[in-house]
Order: sequence, then structure tokens, then C-alpha cells
Amino acid sequence: MEPQETEKEAIAEEQEMIEEALNDADGILKGLNDMNYDTIVDKLSPLDRARFDLAVLYSINSYYWMYVRSLGKDTKGHPIMEEMGRIKKITDRIKEMTEKTKKRSMVVDAKAAHRMVKHELWQPANKKIKFTEEENWDNPEPEPGCSKKAK
Repeated sequence: MEPQETEKEAIAEEQEMIEEALNDADGILKGLNDMNYDTIVDKLSPLDRARFDLAVLYSINSYYWMYVRSLGKDTKGHPIMEEMGRIKKITDRIKEMTEKTKKRSMVVDAKAAHRMVKHELWQPANKKIKFTEEENWDNPEPEPGCSKKAK
């Protein structure tokens, strides 16, 4: 085989793989297009909704980037790269926010823990207990030097 024929075969194989990938992607996009966006998003939390929107946005921009590349254009100065950078910044921001909430939930609030422990272990202060004469049946008469209140 000549080197040109092997290159042609390799290019043909690459082209077939690209066509298969595009057909698969087309099926996925048709599936997304058939779904009602509002019904999907209503079931999601705000964080999951942001992730879903970013995934859809990233995939659409990726397809456009592939289209521009398939035309043989350089994408370095193309506006699609700015958009992809913006998507990456938003993705990083969402990751940062989720990490902060995870860290915040793992941090112990020392003041609150102290209050809880103090409340659970609280005991009333020892108060002086005064007995009346009826309760003091061991020693009915007051000790000498103690004054007895007049009735």
C-alpha cells in the first residue's frame, strides 16, 4: 500500500467516526427538543437547574465550536471561545458555591454547641433549705443561741 492510500483510509475512518458521533448527538438533541423545558426545570432545585442549564448551554456551544472547526476556521480568536470561557467561569463559580456550603455544614458552631451542652447539664444552684418546726422532728427545740420567731 502506498502512504497516500493509508492516509485516505485513516481520513475515511475518522470521517465515519465523526458522522456516527454527530448522529448520536443529533438523537440526544432531538430527545431534549421533544421534552418540555418547564416540566423538567420545575422538578429541579435551583442548583440542579443551574447545572442543567449549563450542561445544555455547553453542549450547544460545543456543537457550534465543532461546526466552526469543521469549516477549517481557527477558533482561537472566534467569539465562541469567549462564550466557552464564560461558561467555564460560571461552572467554576457553581462548584465554589457548593464547596462553601459543604464546608459550612461541616463546621461546628462552638457557641451553639456550648449552649446546648450547658442546657443539658444544667443543675439548679444549691439553695439553703429552711425547715419549719413541723418538719424538724429530730430536734423539736431550737438550739441555744438561736432565736425563735414569735407567732
